[in-house]
Amino acid sequence: MSTLLLTSDSKVLHNSLAGAVGKPEKELKALFMITASMGIPDRAYVARHREVMQDRGIAFEEYDCEGKSLEEHRAAFEGQDVLIVIGGNPFHLLEAVRVSRFDQAVYEFIDRGGVYSGGSAGAYIACPDIGISELSHWNTPEYRGGLSDLTAMDLVPFYIKAHYLPEQEEEMRAFAEKAAYPLRVLKDGQGLLVRDGNVEFIGEGEEVIL
Repeated sequence: MSTLLLTSDSKVLHNSLAGAVGKPEKELKALFMITASMGIPDRAYVARHREVMQDRGIAFEEYDCEGKSLEEHRAAFEGQDVLIVIGGNPFHLLEAVRVSRFDQAVYEFIDRGGVYSGGSAGAYIACPDIGISELSHWNTPEYRGGLSDLTAMDLVPFYIKAHYLPEQEEEMRAFAEKAAYPLRVLKDGQGLLVRDGNVEFIGEGEEVIL
């Protein structure tokens, strides 16, 4: 069974983690990937993630995939129940994942029953590509670098828009009309639990359907 937990923010991610994995929080072992947070001005949210996991008794190993080998990735996944990929700069994250072949290690991890959990940028790279990120504040030469190929891990057959706000409706409708895949929009506090291709909306309120 393949299981993915894709969320807009950390609140629903942490609240849904034990249910997605099928273990009590105090028995969970997580690989906590912070790559998307590297090189951005405000990394305080990384500390908040750490504090939540520590408070809940989740055993975790902090990890940055950049500059590591496929064999190092495979070793890092040994004994882990869940991969938690937090948000940040989606362009930096995707490039690091692709160059280091972290995506190959993720496919192998999921195939043997590991759970993929991604918030914001971590959810974007689970999609066919991260084209939605071109509408974000990260789409500048400083943060995008030279990344032109936006092909991502293709773990789900749709796009996700995290941190959705009502004032973005027109822009998101325009994106959806031209997109090659359906668009699912998530407000903070919302997410999608995907088990063997079956998608369940989770979190606060109702899902916005454009």
